Amino acid sequence: MKRLLTILFVFTAAFFTLASCEKEEPNFRAPTPQTQIIFDDNIDKATSDYKVGGDIALKIAADGATNVRIISRYNVDNGVALVPKFKTLDIVPVTGGVATVQIPVSSLRNTADGPIVGAGSAPASSRATNTYTLQVDAVLPDGSFVTRFFTAVIVRS
Repeated sequence: MKRLLTILFVFTAAFFTLASCEKEEPNFRAPTPQTQIIFDDNIDKATSDYKVGGDIALKIAADGATNVRIISRYNVDNGVALVPKFKTLDIVPVTGGVATVQIPVSSLRNTADGPIVGAGSAPASSRATNTYTLQVDAVLPDGSFVTRFFTAVIVRS
């Protein structure tokens, strides 16, 4: 009988000890980025058309960043498949939370990949081959970075 009471006492003590533990609720919220990257003072802007012989001028707001790194990502058709390529375009210092870049359209791809032709008005399918994704990295003081993508479509006129 003593043994049964001892087991019952230990079980009850363990039960109340574990029952009083506080459960930590899981955090389902996505982590908030340390800074936001905004193009031309418009949070919704993510794409724009640019002329073949012109420049891409972008005002990039990135509060708290030290530099902005811009990488052009594009595909080249080698006759069998599309091959992904990239080219680092510029690293610009951020002053007062803003970096202004002016990149010639002709520098969006490596010279070995051929010249940029530009999309015509017909067919509309030519826009895909003349689309360049700009990866914009806001480099923070601790060395980490926040990335946002901007799509530049190159047109003939």
